[in-house]
Amino acid sequence: MSPAKHIIASGATSLFFYALTNSWTGSVACFFGGIVIDVDHLLDFYCDKKRMCWSLKEMNRFCLDERHGKMYMVFHSYELLVVLWVVLVVVLHFEPIAFGFVFGMSARILFDQFTNAVYPLAYFWFCRRRFGFTKKIFFGEDFAREFTDR
Repeated sequence: MSPAKHIIASGATSLFFYALTNSWTGSVACFFGGIVIDVDHLLDFYCDKKRMCWSLKEMNRFCLDERHGKMYMVFHSYELLVVLWVVLVVVLHFEPIAFGFVFGMSARILFDQFTNAVYPLAYFWFCRRRFGFTKKIFFGEDFAREFTDR
């Protein structure tokens, strides 16, 4: 998904969150939760290229087209979402700003899950770890071949 589509999806999610909760602060946090999650792409780029990325075009190419390198994406993981939801429910008792942020992150991962051309297991950190965080195995036939050979 392109950055513009991420912003649109996060904006729509924030409006939906506001309609559910009537919380402007939670809605703003929801928007940021859907955007801030992409910081992990910058970290992956830095780990792979040993430099910062300052070009949106180059970052898109890195995320969507390149099949070599590693894919850690620590914030794009269902495991992290489970931890955040438990903390939100048990510790924070659905505090509006935290609720919005976690809701935004959750919606964003689901949007990515259904709009990006990766296999579903790619959004499980432990699955990425099992395969050495190798980026190429999550795209096309490489994943199916690698997954069935193990």
